[in-house]
Amino acid sequence: MPKRADDSMQRIPQVCVIPYRVVNDAWEFCLITSLKKKRWIFPKGIVDPGETPPESGLKEAWEEAGLRGEIVGPVIGRLSDEKWGAKLELDVLIMRVDEVATEWPEATLRERCWLNGRDAMERLHRQDVQHVFQAARQWLFHGR
Repeated sequence: MPKRADDSMQRIPQVCVIPYRVVNDAWEFCLITSLKKKRWIFPKGIVDPGETPPESGLKEAWEEAGLRGEIVGPVIGRLSDEKWGAKLELDVLIMRVDEVATEWPEATLRERCWLNGRDAMERLHRQDVQHVFQAARQWLFHGR
C-alpha cells in the first residue's frame, strides 16, 4: 500500500506502460515479473532527464519486456509511492505493441506473459494498479 509522502520529500517522475496487442480479435496484455519479489507488474521506470514520459515508457518496455510499439491516448492514471526516501510519481500510459522480441536486455531477469484482461487483472498484486488497468481497458474498449 502506498505510504503518505512528506511534502518536503524529493519527487521522482516515473512512467508505467500497459502494453496490449490484438491477436485473432482477442485483446492481450503483457505482464512481466518484478526483479526482487517476482510479482506480476507492467513495465515501468524513472523518466530520465531530457526524456518525455512516453519516450521513457517505450524505453522501459523494450528493456524490461522486449516490446516495441507506440503510446496511444492520454495519461490514463497517476499513482504515487515512496521508495529510496523519495516520493515516486508514476504516470500510466497505454502502449500498442507492434513487435515482440525473443531476446531483450532483461530477458534473463524477468518472466513475460500475455494474458486476457481478466487473467491479467487477477495477477496484478496492487489494488491501485488494478484500478488504473481497469481505466485503461475502459479507454481502449469504449473511450477513444
